[in-house]
Amino acid sequence: MKRLMREYENLCTLGLPAREVVPLALDLLARMVGGAFFSFIWADERMEAVDVSVLNTLDDASSQQAMDIKRRYAETFYNRREAEVAPTFTELLRNRIPLINFSHPRHRLYRSAMYEEIFRPIDMKHPLRVTVIDGEHRHGMFAALRAREDRAFSEQEEQIFLHAARHLAYAFELERAGRLVHGESIEGEDAGFLLLDASGKLLHGCELGLLLFHEATRADGLAQQAAATRETLPAALAARARDARPSQEFVLSNRRGTFVFRPFLMRSASASGAAPVAVTVRRRGPVAARLWQESARFGLSPRERQIAVLLGMGSSYEDIADRIAVSRNTAVSYVRRTYEKLGVHQREQLLRQLLASTVIPDPLHPAP
Repeated sequence: MKRLMREYENLCTLGLPAREVVPLALDLLARMVGGAFFSFIWADERMEAVDVSVLNTLDDASSQQAMDIKRRYAETFYNRREAEVAPTFTELLRNRIPLINFSHPRHRLYRSAMYEEIFRPIDMKHPLRVTVIDGEHRHGMFAALRAREDRAFSEQEEQIFLHAARHLAYAFELERAGRLVHGESIEGEDAGFLLLDASGKLLHGCELGLLLFHEATRADGLAQQAAATRETLPAALAARARDARPSQEFVLSNRRGTFVFRPFLMRSASASGAAPVAVTVRRRGPVAARLWQESARFGLSPRERQIAVLLGMGSSYEDIADRIAVSRNTAVSYVRRTYEKLGVHQREQLLRQLLASTVIPDPLHPAP
């Protein structure tokens, strides 16, 4: 059991996309607690169910029957009549209810239409629901069922589910923060626009566009941008738009991410060479993703790779200790061990070591 839980915890800190983590998490949960039917129900921003990932140990005939009952549940009971016997899916998330275990044989669920139409036909009982919540973000819910003749989920098993939900929430947090092996910013979230005049003077920008411009041109310990980049970039973008070169993209990279600027002339606004320039700017993906990938080359343990990423993102010893739930002294020991394996002595050396093969050159200041 302890080995499986440790494997589960490591899975949730490896930086894999949540869509890849959830099926593996369901498999590990089934091996830890046993049961016939496990699922994870995904939630959207409105705390409505939008998808279901299922680990099904039922036979083919029972699986087909379960599909029919799933449709009936969606049509009749989901967020409606199930409220007669228990909080609905949305209520569980909205009210931050961590767990509901319908284990008591006299629970009103077992005298309800929902039980007769949903659970009894597939010979299932003992439903368990555990929400996965990270701060203000509601990601979804674990749902588990056992056969009627099997035992109910115990208090010890409830604690396993609650522990698993906390770690899965952490995996979602990593994805939202962009700290993934294949991490990209959430589509549409990190994209904005800027408006320049013909000479490259910044006239206007949406709130996110201006923020991304600021993040992209800030100097940092990697020294990938010269101090003058903020002044020279707009003029260079305007010139690139007028030249109509085959590749109009400018790519800047620092520890806050990889920023892609794409300029184009607004010819509809002016037929002359004084046409204003519109620029789209998008954060393609944070350096943390590359830090994780590159750290695999140095024989670091999963924990040490996690420490390397946190160091690269500017975390202090206290931040690291809080993030991985250890004492400050333990965090310091992890940091020292990570430095030793990388052959460095400080944060900036660690960044240069890990990013040596992946740094994107500054197009405004090419190497000679």
